[in-house]
Amino acid sequence: MTASASFRRATTKIQLHNVFQTYVVDNTVIGRDGQLAKAIEGEWDAVASLLSRKMRDGTYEFTSYREILISKGAQSRPRVVSVATARDRIALKALAGVIVEVFPEAKTPLAQVKVGELAFELKRTKFDSFVRIDVQNFYPSISHRAIQSRLERKLRQPRLRNLITRAISTPTVSVKSPRPNFSSIIGVPQGLPISNLLAEIAMADIDLALRGNIHATYFRYVDDILLLCNGVDAKSLFEDVKARCASIGLTVHDLKDGSKSEIGRLTDSFDYLGYKFSPRGVTVRRSSIHKLETTVIRLFTSYKYESARMSSPGWADKTAESLLRRLDLVIAGCVFENVPRGWIHYFSQMDDMTLLCRLDSYVSRLVVRFGLPAIFKPKSFVRAYWHVTKPNTSTRRYIPNFDRFTRADEESLLLALYPSMQTGVLDRLSTEELHRKFGSEVRKLVQMLDRDTSQTS
Repeated sequence: MTASASFRRATTKIQLHNVFQTYVVDNTVIGRDGQLAKAIEGEWDAVASLLSRKMRDGTYEFTSYREILISKGAQSRPRVVSVATARDRIALKALAGVIVEVFPEAKTPLAQVKVGELAFELKRTKFDSFVRIDVQNFYPSISHRAIQSRLERKLRQPRLRNLITRAISTPTVSVKSPRPNFSSIIGVPQGLPISNLLAEIAMADIDLALRGNIHATYFRYVDDILLLCNGVDAKSLFEDVKARCASIGLTVHDLKDGSKSEIGRLTDSFDYLGYKFSPRGVTVRRSSIHKLETTVIRLFTSYKYESARMSSPGWADKTAESLLRRLDLVIAGCVFENVPRGWIHYFSQMDDMTLLCRLDSYVSRLVVRFGLPAIFKPKSFVRAYWHVTKPNTSTRRYIPNFDRFTRADEESLLLALYPSMQTGVLDRLSTEELHRKFGSEVRKLVQMLDRDTSQTS
């Protein structure tokens, strides 16, 4: 299908409505207009007509994005995430669909896939060294010209290209700031449906050149670049990557003590995407383990205060059940929106069983420390690992797939997660309303799981 045909199909009212129902309506984030996505439902025909007409004629304007700051630690500037309005999210998701159809290579694989490829290569490589390169301010620095140059090769329709450019040029500002009268001239706003796709498109020529280099094996996941090579070639490879990145507006961390970029021997250990690789095997970086332990102890601490909040009959049992469901989710993860979620899924490429046993022991000690009854039996990191790496007929029972939940399953989980929730409240909801509520609550839990696997230090 041509890009023009793909764009025309993506901007029909029917397809826009599919996007709205599938990706937008249940989302509770709010853009600069302060409007929830559900508010669009009552005026859908008018919204759909406007979106379809203005996207097709190239006159659609995006509202400035709402700024959300995410801490990266005391020593780093916070990450800026851009939140679009509900109407703009429909347009952006539709554009993302077109981009994926025209540039299928732009779809980012799961990080676990990259780690698995690296682990396999390390077992057979004849190289003796590695070059690890970290790009500074990756998304905010990408050149619009580099993106436009790549888009022009396959997107012949200027209106479509201009619409994409307008989307990434729309500024991101705080809610209290006045309406901006400027456009961004560099960078890709993080958090939009098209952000990762356009970043991959901008890096495509660099990827192609380095994958063809006979002096190295090249790996990249977003802004983390790794090359396996011989020591004599390491410095020149670093300089080559540095120059190629500079050509699209990117700056890499220089090689110096304490830098995120480094050259080392494969006989030493090195970190990549939250993992730690060494001749002894593949394990998890200490900071990634600490994130998980912090989440687990927070769950137990919340249980302590929640169980003491009320003295009504059965309250202690309900809060313990809530803790168990949340803890099991952190340990074994889940499948949601066709994507495996959670710590054990992300780190399924490790082979450090000792670590998993230590984590199970850590949870067991907390169960005793917080005085939970003997019948309180959380899931096991070791068992979850085997279910993820060697699934069998019982895996679906051990690792929940929320996409397959029935109404009864959804009600049961919601009542268990929220002890104060009344059964009657859920009974009054239609199946569609219950499903939306369930999706909204699960999405919050998944965000917690995503934080545990984030590589932001």
